[in-house]
Amino acid sequence: MHLRTSALLVLAAVGLAACSGGNGQSQATASPQPSPTVAAPASPAATTAAAAAPATIATPTPTLNPTAAIHYTDIAGIFAENAIKQEAQLGVFGNATSGKFNPYGNVPRAEYVRWLVVANNIYFKTQPDKQIRLAEANSDSSFVDVPKSNPDFKYIQGMVNSGFVIGIDKKHFAPDRPLTREEMIAILMSRDANSSPLPNAGPPSTWNYSSGGGTIAVDFSDRDKVSKPYWGAFQLNNGWGNSLAVQEIKRVYGNTKIFYPQKTVTRADTAVALQVIDQKSAASLLGM
Repeated sequence: MHLRTSALLVLAAVGLAACSGGNGQSQATASPQPSPTVAAPASPAATTAAAAAPATIATPTPTLNPTAAIHYTDIAGIFAENAIKQEAQLGVFGNATSGKFNPYGNVPRAEYVRWLVVANNIYFKTQPDKQIRLAEANSDSSFVDVPKSNPDFKYIQGMVNSGFVIGIDKKHFAPDRPLTREEMIAILMSRDANSSPLPNAGPPSTWNYSSGGGTIAVDFSDRDKVSKPYWGAFQLNNGWGNSLAVQEIKRVYGNTKIFYPQKTVTRADTAVALQVIDQKSAASLLGM
C-alpha cells in the first residue's frame, strides 16, 4: 500500500510538470517559445544541380502606359502624340525612346518602308502568314539605287519579294527622297491589298462608281493632281463600297476635303498612318 501511494504521487508530479511547461507557468499564460528550425544539409548532388540550373528570367511585357517609358521632348500636345508613344514603346522606331522625335521633319522613303515592315511584323507577330519576311543576304536587288550594302535593303527588298509595289518605277526606289502623301498612301494600300495587284483605275474624274452595293467616293477637291501611278490605290475597296485610301487619309489628316498629294509627309503623319495596319493597332497590342 505504501509503494502504491508513492507511485501515484510520482505520477501526479510528472503530470503537473507537463502541464506547467516545466517552468512553473501554466500553458494559458506562458509565451510561446518556437523551436528554431534547422535545415538539413543539402546533399552534394542537390548542391551541384542548384548551381547548374539557370536563374529564372521574367518575360518582358509591354508597358500598358507608354508615357512611363517614352520621353520625347517635342511631341507633347500634338495630334500624333499617342501614336508616336505607342509605336516607340513597341520598338517600331528602333531603340530611341528619348530626346527629340522631330515630328515635323521629312521622312525618307527608305525609312518609311522600314517602319512599315517593322510595325507590320510586330502587329502580326502571331500570324506568320501576314508577316513580311526580310530579304536574305543572297537576295537579288530589284532597284539599282538600293544595293545590298544599303542598311534598309532587307526591308525594301523584303517588301518587293513579297509582291508589294513600292518603287517609283520598276528599277528605282529613290530611298533618300522625302516621302509624299500619295506615296505614303499607295505603299500602305499595296500592303493592305495583301500582295494582290492594286485595281486598274481610270482618271480621277471616274473615281465615283458603284461597287459591291455601295459607292466609292473620292471627293477631294484636288484629286486630279494625284499622279497616275497611284490611281489604283484609290480604287481599293474596303468591302463595303468605300475607298480604303480615303479612309486612311481621313484617319491621318481628319475630315479634310483637300489631299495635297505631292506634299511631303511628316514623321508625325507617318506615325499616325502606321498606328493601324489591316485592322491591327499599336494600342490594342499595349492593352489600351
